Amino acid sequence: MQRTTARVSFGMGLCLSLALPCYLRAEGDTAQLYKANCAVCHAADGSGNSPSGKALKSKDLRADEAQKKSDAELADFITKGQGKCPPLARN
Repeated sequence: MQRTTARVSFGMGLCLSLALPCYLRAEGDTAQLYKANCAVCHAADGSGNSPSGKALKSKDLRADEAQKKSDAELADFITKGQGKCPPLARN
């Protein structure tokens, strides 16, 4: 019984140790993409209070209007762009 528990624990630990770096890398990529493509207008905090954002009247991404959108709606918007927001430029 203890051997089985140890094997399961080891297996779970191994899976987490392999998956965690991928998750962290994906998070870093997301932050980089936002900084490179969105922060100029929407500001680092999503408020739209950057000089460009104020000039273009960029929306506050923290507002309920943006927060209530589904993941699919957000992915579509980011991929295709809309209005003054160009499509996402992936490097």
